[in-house]
Amino acid sequence: MQQLYKFLNWKPNTSFYYGWVVVGLTLPATFCATGLAQIAIAGAQDYIYEDMGWSRSSIAFAASAGTWIAGLLAPLIGRITDKYGARYLMVFGLLVAACSFFIISFSHNIVMFYSAYITGRAISGPILINLTPRTIVVNFFRKKRNIILSTTSTFRPISGSIIILMFAAFASINIDWRQTYMVLAFLTLIIFPFILIFLRNKPEDIGLLPDGIPYKPNDKSSNEDQTPVLDDEKSFTLKQATKTKTLWIVTAAMSLGLTGQSTIMFSLVPFFVESGISQTNAAVILSIGSFLALGNIGWGYVSTYIGSKNSFIISLIIGTCV
Repeated sequence: MQQLYKFLNWKPNTSFYYGWVVVGLTLPATFCATGLAQIAIAGAQDYIYEDMGWSRSSIAFAASAGTWIAGLLAPLIGRITDKYGARYLMVFGLLVAACSFFIISFSHNIVMFYSAYITGRAISGPILINLTPRTIVVNFFRKKRNIILSTTSTFRPISGSIIILMFAAFASINIDWRQTYMVLAFLTLIIFPFILIFLRNKPEDIGLLPDGIPYKPNDKSSNEDQTPVLDDEKSFTLKQATKTKTLWIVTAAMSLGLTGQSTIMFSLVPFFVESGISQTNAAVILSIGSFLALGNIGWGYVSTYIGSKNSFIISLIIGTCV
């Protein structure tokens, strides 16, 4: 048991700041979970519809139910992340995602499909895409927080873009949607040991402080005095945050925006197909639109100079105009 503990908690020695390794590890983890996200099933739904004969509304229900349950579970997952860390939680999320992919690939009735997809989406979404990965990268970066968060926010849409193209490309060479989900299951299992062995919850675990400042265990003040903070940074407890109007305004704005975005993205492929565009070309269009989320990185730089509030307002205005 002691040998296992040493194996799982060895201290990596890299020539660069280990936080970049952590950011890099969140990318394949997010990629795997995106196979269960709404953007991926939006691109795969027509292949499932044509093969199984299920109604589009049945597939849409799975996507909606999984998303809503993921939202309801997010606060609980957040508490678990704060208490136990993200590392083993992400390992658990990958195992759930792999099992879901396997079951989906063998689904021959709607109940089996619902059970696998909704469960996988509800658990892997917060753990591998949204909440947990962003929590862990923020632990490693303070000064570059905006840029790092904007970068990690592109991982899901870029992953979705690639997975949509996977379904289209595989279909063109007679590899059906079931086999594509099987491929995603094996990819998830390949990523699993890397997350288990190399991911760390916080820089202090490997003798560092955020942003790569050397950590001095014998210095009692090192945990706080050497931790870089933003000039205007103010910390809130959960109780304090829930009493602010800002939290609820931002939550409402993001909820409304994401609801509209998700609805449009999910409906695009069927709309294009019914308009006479081929299934493959419709998937490519959706993939390109998702890939353009790379623009998020630019917003990270913009918010560094004009502030998150002003960036948020400008993006909402642009989104409304579009």
